[in-house]
Amino acid sequence: MYTSISKVCQAHFGLDLISDLFIYLFMKITYKDQLQTLFQEVRNDKYRFIPFILLLVSALDAFISLFTTGMVRFDIWVCISILFKSGIIVINMFFLFRLFLLKKTNMYYYLKTYAGYGIVIIYTTYAFPRMSWELAQVISETKAFHLWIFSFISTLFPALLYLFLSLQKTQKAWGVETEKELKAEKKKKTTIPHHKRPMKDIIFENLNVILQAFVIVILIQHFIFQPYVIPSESMVPTILTGDRPIVTKFQSGPAIPLTEWKLPTLKKPERGDIVVFENPHYYQNSLLKKIFQHFVFLATLSLVDIDKDENGEVRKRFIVKRIIGEPGDKLMMVDDEVYMKRKTDDTFTLLKEDKKFSHTDLYNEPPEIAKQIRNKIITKQTRELFTRWDTKKNNTRLQELNTEISKTLTMLHNLFLENGISGQELSPLFSHYQKETNLLVSGISDLPKDNEILVFNKYFKNKGNQEVDDLTGSTLYSINGKKLNLMFDLLILSRFLRFCEINYNSIQGASFSSDNRMYELTRDLSEFYIYAVYYDFRNFPEFPEEKMDYIPEGFYFLMGDNRYNSLDFRYSQEQSYTRSLDPSDPYSFRYPSTLIPSLLSEEKILGIVAGRMWPLNRFGLMN
Repeated sequence: MYTSISKVCQAHFGLDLISDLFIYLFMKITYKDQLQTLFQEVRNDKYRFIPFILLLVSALDAFISLFTTGMVRFDIWVCISILFKSGIIVINMFFLFRLFLLKKTNMYYYLKTYAGYGIVIIYTTYAFPRMSWELAQVISETKAFHLWIFSFISTLFPALLYLFLSLQKTQKAWGVETEKELKAEKKKKTTIPHHKRPMKDIIFENLNVILQAFVIVILIQHFIFQPYVIPSESMVPTILTGDRPIVTKFQSGPAIPLTEWKLPTLKKPERGDIVVFENPHYYQNSLLKKIFQHFVFLATLSLVDIDKDENGEVRKRFIVKRIIGEPGDKLMMVDDEVYMKRKTDDTFTLLKEDKKFSHTDLYNEPPEIAKQIRNKIITKQTRELFTRWDTKKNNTRLQELNTEISKTLTMLHNLFLENGISGQELSPLFSHYQKETNLLVSGISDLPKDNEILVFNKYFKNKGNQEVDDLTGSTLYSINGKKLNLMFDLLILSRFLRFCEINYNSIQGASFSSDNRMYELTRDLSEFYIYAVYYDFRNFPEFPEEKMDYIPEGFYFLMGDNRYNSLDFRYSQEQSYTRSLDPSDPYSFRYPSTLIPSLLSEEKILGIVAGRMWPLNRFGLMN
């Protein structure tokens, strides 16, 4: 009866597989004697026994796990996993029947190929439910680890089967041609002009080669090295937009596939290394998109990224920055220069290495580089402004500024007495000063409008303290902040004084717009505002902030080489606040800031940039 069904299937479909499946359904009855003989044979032959046991155990493992797959939450990924597990059971039983019961040794290499791909299929599909539950945050990290262990054990069965079937002794014991003999036979057949190979063999071989290439490419990129595409200008001119750096991953301990857990680190990152890490603010709530996007990204050598935002722009998942601070460092940045202090040091010293990395004057780059830079934030004129104000600040002492402020206040008080101006009239007078003179000032739009009012309140309403603070233990950053704050105070008081002189003393030929002294003071105020807008690009206080704190082990501080166009670990992407130049002064000059330095955990580092692979004219190792 069963033979008749088999013949009908072969006649209508021409497929041995369908007939074998019908036979397999009644195998326990029809092949009872053969099964008993088979068990006796495999027990006495390790080359049959081991593959038989591995196939059988893998099928039993898949069958048992069917009943535990949806134990946490049932969703589409559980369904997919169950579907694949069911397929594994069917295919394993199929090979057991064809290869062991019917002894069709031509299935040997099909089984080996299946075992090879089974490693990837089982590991991947068994991971789907766990990844879905992790994304939904319905399981703990401990539970996720236990589930991964179970899936890893399941993956060992096809892996061991593949390795055992690859042994030359196993191949000879089964009476099949070795890999070397197969290659020689294949080469011989291709030299025969009229030899026609079955189409199914040609399709199978080509498909196998393509799939193997994909798997190898993905594994190499995941574990050894991977090219990336740079979407921003934060590392200009070291890495230009569109450059494709090669990143070594094995040194940094690549992640276990389809998990967030990393293998041991072979080499600790060092100061000066350019590293790639995942954007801390990146989040993907779709498991399908997460898996498919990463597969496409790896399979196309990072050329295609389908993970885009609502505007069609590629989301910045991977970021490239340079390590500036290592464990044990305390850092500070003043006027574009980074200073460092270790626990054994008494004071901060200039970090000379950073001079090689920092790029602030991109207008000086060679023409072939300059033409590829889209956004040169600092011009030569702006740099000259910075230099002038840096020089003013560095050549001025706090005591001198306080003395000048005292002189200016005395002159103002004398003028008020001469013109009979009382204390009640000062606020309207100052408001009139702002209305008449601020139209002359440029660069004010980016800063709070009440900074001049703070100066007025400090010196006329609250009689601000003009004594020099105790600077013991103060850093260069905090001293500079105090200086700049007083320089602003002096500017506003000097402009107010000149306004009053013109307004009340009727200086011959003088007006707010044409007076040379007012012009100079207004120019200085405009420059000060520009200087303040860029202040956080060029400065940050000691970090970590607490006196006894240093960068802890396993953490790093990173910055971009393009210091004025790098949203790096100096800044927060989520919050802004109003920052004071001198925190000890309640009436200090204030400006909007996102300066909140932070650190990157070593666990988040994906790899170290080793060189560029594209464009060809920039090909080579990274300095």
